[in-house]
Amino acid sequence: MLNPSAARVLLIGWDAADWRLIRPLLDQGQMPHLRQLMQRGVSGSISTLFPAYSPMLWTSIATGKRAYKHGIFGFTEPAA
Repeated sequence: MLNPSAARVLLIGWDAADWRLIRPLLDQGQMPHLRQLMQRGVSGSISTLFPAYSPMLWTSIATGKRAYKHGIFGFTEPAA
């Protein structure tokens, strides 16, 4: 049994990934490395926040805070 303090976690975030497109590719053998990662670990979909703007979402994932706390709302900064 692994020592819990020695366990490793790899979180892969794939912007705009859609399982409806990925699964057929996996079934056709088009993504062997991803299939291997999935077979050795776990995978799934996550919920999202709205509006679904990448800068806001990835900053929320990285910080654990909502946009009103971290201040990133989109791709550009509003003019002062």
